[in-house]
Amino acid sequence: MHSASDRTRRARLRAIAALGLVALPVVGSTFLLPTVAGAATAAVAPAADAGVVAATEDPDPLIDAPGSRLAESPAVESGARQRMGAVEPADDAAAREAFFAAGYSHEDAVALADLWRFDVEQAALRAGSLLAQDVALADSPYASVEAAEGLSDEELAALFLERYSVDDARVLAEQWGAPADVDLADVQARAGRELRGVGVLPFVEPAQSAVAVDDDATAVDDLVDDEAVAVGDEAAEAETEAAAAFTEAGYSDDDAEVLSQVWRTPDAYSAKVRAGGFLRDGIALADSPFATPEAASALNRDELAQLFTTSGYTAEDAEVLASLWGMDVADATVAAGVELKTVGVLPFVDVVLPDDAR
Repeated sequence: MHSASDRTRRARLRAIAALGLVALPVVGSTFLLPTVAGAATAAVAPAADAGVVAATEDPDPLIDAPGSRLAESPAVESGARQRMGAVEPADDAAAREAFFAAGYSHEDAVALADLWRFDVEQAALRAGSLLAQDVALADSPYASVEAAEGLSDEELAALFLERYSVDDARVLAEQWGAPADVDLADVQARAGRELRGVGVLPFVEPAQSAVAVDDDATAVDDLVDDEAVAVGDEAAEAETEAAAAFTEAGYSDDDAEVLSQVWRTPDAYSAKVRAGGFLRDGIALADSPFATPEAASALNRDELAQLFTTSGYTAEDAEVLASLWGMDVADATVAAGVELKTVGVLPFVDVVLPDDAR
């Protein structure tokens, strides 16, 4: 293991190159809203009578899955089919990639799973399948398009600001393609409408002290109370524990910076907390929703071992990992190559760059 004195910051592009990632285009109309300022909720085709959908119609995996609330009401189901149009489910890999590339997080998948009554993985895949085909979550059959009706722009903006910051509004304005001189109050109202209709927002995370929004619009003025403070304290403690778990698992601040670029988090600390949350719960980063296990499938053992060595790691690093992982050095080198390809970082070892690369 290398000491702090003989280590230098690793090149972040190393991990990105190993993962084979490129800059992804913005997916879905979520980020291409027609006009943020004063934008209205997208028009939705009215739900048809229950008899419109023939009993012999082929099941739609995005609608007819067991436990989906969309399969519980024939009228709702019919309207959902009209709104879906010709959308076909994307394959799992494409759906997963689209979900995270669109700025959504594991925490968003957890929230959607609760709202849509799926497990977390299925919620991410279903959302990603829509996003991969340019269907914004606000335009999907899972959205509650009527949820924001009756709320003024001021109330919607207040809803957003109870959970997010003005800086978050600036991030959304940029991602949604708003003009540089846009009134942030309009962006906040748009975001509040998205929260009411979908339940999550891309590229931004709610504040630690956020509390659940009551379905009753009158609850907007009563969101912050003693219980919210308690929830915030618990969230802060959980965040600290997650960051500590990341460090205890052998990952460094440099690793957090790499993961921040790969996972597209706002900053390295956000990536550290997110990764640490998995590690704290006993989930290896290679088994997290952010991993790309298929990325290493096309490489043989020699190529994986070569990836480890050409990324700047040494024989000493391989010995450290072999000891930690309980395998011989050759197998550890291959396993490390897999980890680099699917996650992008390795625990307990760091790259030392040559003098001319510093």
